[in-house]
Amino acid sequence: MAYLSADLELLEPLPTLQLAAEHTGIGLVLRRRDVPIGFLLQPMPAGSTLSAAELDRLVASACAEKLVAEALVDSFGGRGPLSERTLTVAICTKDRVEGLARCLDALQRLPATDDQARFEVLVVDNASVDDATRNLVAARPDVRYVREDKPGLDFARNRAIAEATGALIAFLDDDVEVDRGWL
Repeated sequence: MAYLSADLELLEPLPTLQLAAEHTGIGLVLRRRDVPIGFLLQPMPAGSTLSAAELDRLVASACAEKLVAEALVDSFGGRGPLSERTLTVAICTKDRVEGLARCLDALQRLPATDDQARFEVLVVDNASVDDATRNLVAARPDVRYVREDKPGLDFARNRAIAEATGALIAFLDDDVEVDRGWL
């Protein structure tokens, strides 16, 4: 059976959700100003209805602390820009070109921001058996490629740390497709 999946903007009134006969629960990305702040996965009887009040209770239990923290940040004038901090997005991979291509595509689809110029994408090829990963990255001039011949995720991550140019490093698995508000 399938879950009803949707995005919920928490600064808008919450809807009543009606599950279809094939839905046995809900999977909701919880957003505040379009930025994901939580995820709600709740099994429910097929065809059931979840009122806005019931949904509000579930949302509160899923991300109350994050909502309070975000409200406090707002009360002090917001977060502000990243200033001069830079970010390296490091993706360690081994022989998983299809997933890596989707991951890189998702990063390229991120909305353009002033901060976007301050992040690099680094792919660490961890002892792949062929050149497929190298060839994929070579076709993307905005992605940097390095190879780590010692197999193992620890070696690949250590290589990423050594090669990163950013002050901060965000590691992504090679099968992840980031959300539009991830950065």
